[in-house]
Amino acid sequence: MFRLFSGNIRMPDVAFAPKERFPDGLPKGPIWSLSPSLAVEVLSISNTVAEIDRKRAEFFASGVVLMWVIDPAPRTVTVYLKDAAPIVKEPSDVLEGGTALPGFSLNLSELFGVMDL
Repeated sequence: MFRLFSGNIRMPDVAFAPKERFPDGLPKGPIWSLSPSLAVEVLSISNTVAEIDRKRAEFFASGVVLMWVIDPAPRTVTVYLKDAAPIVKEPSDVLEGGTALPGFSLNLSELFGVMDL
């Protein structure tokens, strides 16, 4: 769980924070007063557009560099960068970590392929 700039506590489905964000070692306790570089949300039926928009705004205001919103139903990943238009990736595309997760890439066909098992 991350206490963001707004004071709200958020727990993305997946997050990544590089070791540079921990100059004094890992924080103690379950709530960290820092933001990850990457936040990932996996949509469920109960999620609303307004909820995801609010989370995205809070994450970016707190220092998140990259956010992925995974939508299992159409099998898409929407990639958000702070000051750029969102990019929708399809199962035939490759998802990359950019500056938030350098060197990371994933064929989305592999990610969504596990849904067919």
